[in-house]
Order: sequence, then C-alpha cells, then structure tokens
Amino acid sequence: MRDRVMTRWLSGEEGLAILLVLVGAWTVGSLGMGGWLPAYDFALDGRILIAVLLVAGISFVDDMRPLPFWVRLGVHGVAAAIAVAGVEVEGFGWLTASTVCVIAWIWVVGYANAFNFMDGINGLALTQSVMAGGFGVVFCFLGGGDGLVPWIAIQGVLAGASLGLLPHNFPRARMFLGDVGSIPLGFLMALSVVAVWQLGGWRVGVALGAMQLNFLLDTTITMTRRFFRGDRIHEAHREHFYQRLLRSGKSHSFVTMAEAALQGVSGLVLSFALYAEFAFPGFITVLVAIFVGWLLFFLFCEMCYRATRVSDTLPGAESKK
Repeated sequence: MRDRVMTRWLSGEEGLAILLVLVGAWTVGSLGMGGWLPAYDFALDGRILIAVLLVAGISFVDDMRPLPFWVRLGVHGVAAAIAVAGVEVEGFGWLTASTVCVIAWIWVVGYANAFNFMDGINGLALTQSVMAGGFGVVFCFLGGGDGLVPWIAIQGVLAGASLGLLPHNFPRARMFLGDVGSIPLGFLMALSVVAVWQLGGWRVGVALGAMQLNFLLDTTITMTRRFFRGDRIHEAHREHFYQRLLRSGKSHSFVTMAEAALQGVSGLVLSFALYAEFAFPGFITVLVAIFVGWLLFFLFCEMCYRATRVSDTLPGAESKK
C-alpha cells in the first residue's frame, strides 16, 4: 500500500513543481514585484488563486487515492464558479452577462478535464502549455490594454514552468504531471481565454481559444463517439485521436512533435492576423483554416489506426507477430 501511494506521489511531482512556481509568481505579482510593477488587485487574484488551489487540492487527493468522478467534477464546478466570479464578465450583443458566465463556467470545467484526458503520452500536455501560453503572451501584447498585464504574467509563468520541466517528460518521461498538474494547468488556460476575451477584445480571446482547438476537438469528438456507443465517457480508454496514432505504430515523439508543429503554425498565423489587423472575414477565414487543419490531422490519425487494424486481420498476420 505504501509503495502504491509513493508511486502516485512521484507521478504528480512535476505537477506540484509547476503549481509551486505559479503560487510563488502569483505572490510576488500581488506584492507589486518589489515596486517594479503596480500590485495587482488582490481581490481578483485571491479568488482565482483560491479556485486554482481548490482544483489542485482535490486533484492531489485523487492522485493519492482515486475519488469518484462526480466528487472531482463537483469540486471543479465550485472552483470554476469562484474563478469566473473573479473575472469581470460582461454581456455582449444578445447574450446577457449571466449567460456569458454560464458559458464561461462550462468552458472552464470542460477544458480543465479535457486537458487532463489529453495528458496521456510523453510531452503532449507540456508542449500544449508551452505553445498556448507562449503565443498567448504574444496575442496579449498585440491586443494591448493594461488590464491584460496580469494575464500576460500568468501565461508567461505557465509556459516558462512547462518549458523548464519538459526535458523531464519528453522524449523520455522520468516525471509526470499527474492530475495535480494537468487539471490546474487546463483550468488556468481556459480561464485565461475568458479573461483575455473580456479585457482584450473578442479577437484576442478567440485567437487564444483557437490554440486549444486540438485538445478541445479531440476530446469532444471522442467523448461524443463513446457516448453514442453507450460507453461511460469518464472512464479511462485509448480512443483519443492521439492515442489512435500511437497505437498505429507512431512513437510518442512523433505524435507530440506533430501536434506541436501544428500548434506553432497556428500560433504564427494568428499572430500575423492580429498584427495585420485582419478584417472580420479574413480573421474568420484564418480560424476556419485552423479548424479544418486539425480535422484533417485527426482524419490522418484515424486512417493510420484503421490501416493498422486492417493489416492485423489479413491472412498471415498472426504468423508475422
């Protein structure tokens, strides 16, 4: 029993390291960085920090001793409500502020769990954090606005901490995020989209959200397929597109680097679109192209997987194994 607990502890060691870096940076930022920057509104920071620690706490307990899914999801929901309340969410167009809050709440809870589901191979979750956080900083600078300063710092810290720990998880995994690392990471990345949308405008928010499309689409399509098949969507499985590509014979490095490359291209294109101030049709075209690009990648994953399954059923396949 003691050995199992120690194994679970070590599996989340890397996640705890990221969490400690984040809390330390948050504390320094709240104090005004020794006079270099104006201290942030602690009421805002405090609520969000409490929410992140709440999510991290239940995730740490789950790493030690698995909890029922509904317990974890319930705590995630409470934390998301606290966090969204810490962001000045306003309505726009025909959507009221209350409706936007509900959508933001669903998005934060959903993406935090999606990020956790996608943390299944070496380096994938950390490269996602590096890419999304790094380009998020660029998007915020291009979007302008003093209100984005805290979120530039948050995304910079997430990207920097993830980059520092990446060599320990990729290409060979010696340390792992665990739930205590992956869920708070996804939680903050999703919350950043909400805050940046509100403070920097819809273009910057949508651009940051587009950097999460691979994890969002992979999880949504996979969960939908499992739901209609009658499977329990929250149970562990190997049916995500990245897992299918891995099962087709590709290496962890190939899958992770393929997604990172697509993320890099997406980030560069979105950065140029923001810098050049594309008109609405042009910006939407960029978003559609990124969306289609990920769908084509998932189609490639599916084709590789099915080709492997077909070859395994051909006459003589068993004798070759």
